[in-house]
Amino acid sequence: LKGADWSGNPLTDFIISLHFSIITFATLGYGNIYPSGTAAYLLTAFETLLGFLFLGLLIAVVVRRLMWD
Repeated sequence: LKGADWSGNPLTDFIISLHFSIITFATLGYGNIYPSGTAAYLLTAFETLLGFLFLGLLIAVVVRRLMWD
């Protein structure tokens, strides 16, 4: 990841990585942190698609419950 302030502290680096993962999963956009390298781009693309899948499943479950109740 580029644009992040990597301190070398494992806790801080974990929090930065978690933030990037949540932003990617929620498809909100990156802002100042963005992937670098082919593997990172592929991983973030996969994670974004996974976010779309979970959102679609959530909507399907809610609609199904509303239709049958």
